Amino acid sequence: VCFKGTAAPAGSGECTPCANGTFSPTSSRASCSQCASGTFSNLGQSECSVCDQGTFSIGSASNCTLCIPGSYSVISGASACVNCLVGKYSTVYGFKNVSAC
Repeated sequence: VCFKGTAAPAGSGECTPCANGTFSPTSSRASCSQCASGTFSNLGQSECSVCDQGTFSIGSASNCTLCIPGSYSVISGASACVNCLVGKYSTVYGFKNVSAC
């Protein structure tokens, strides 16, 4: 029986930690599941963490990426950043305030 955050691939009989960007929420799993977009995980996790405002991630991420200057994210768990409106711009990485963008 494997602990949460680990899995035993078929035929191996050995539990190994889930890789970055994957998770195992229950014991006795044959494989780890990929984190969804907007979330991330590090080695051996039983769940994925949600990205903060001003960041985003695509699936199977081991961390969240800051929004680049000229874009923002006002929600947690974003899978992409939104470009500032025409005529507006932010020079800040990880911007999360649409009204100033």
